[in-house]
Amino acid sequence: APYLSANVLNYHYGKHHQGYVNALNNLVAGTDFCTCTNEDLPAVIKATHSDLATRSIFNNAGQVWNHNFYWQSITKNGVVTPKGELLDRINKDFESVEKFNNAFTEAGKGHFGSGWVWLVFDTVEQKLKILCTANGDTPITQYPD
Repeated sequence: APYLSANVLNYHYGKHHQGYVNALNNLVAGTDFCTCTNEDLPAVIKATHSDLATRSIFNNAGQVWNHNFYWQSITKNGVVTPKGELLDRINKDFESVEKFNNAFTEAGKGHFGSGWVWLVFDTVEQKLKILCTANGDTPITQYPD
C-alpha cells in the first residue's frame, strides 16, 4: 500500500502547499520579491527571516521551500537505504542507520505543533544533526551554507 493515500497527497499538495504559494504570491506582489522563482526562495528566506515587517513573507516562503524539498524527497519506491558517503556519515554520527531512524522518528514524535524534522550537516562541527523547525522555519536560516 502507498505510504500516502491519493486523498492525503492531493489535500496536502493542492490545499496546504498551494495555499502557501498563493499567499506568498499575494504578499510579494509589488515588492522587490515579485519576480522571484523557486530557485530564489533561499535568498527570500534569508532576506526576510529576521525582520518582523516581512515575517509573513518569510513564513510563506519557508513553507513553500520546505514543501518543495519534501516533494523532491519522497519516492514511489518507499524507503531508500542510504549508500556511499551518506551511509558512512550516518554510521559515524549516529552509530547506525537504525539508530538514526529511531532518533529521527523520536524527534518528529516529540515536535510540538506544526513543523519539520531535518537531517542537516553542521559545517562547524563537521557532523550530521537532526534539526526540528517550527512552522515555516527552515534550515536555511540556521545553516546558511
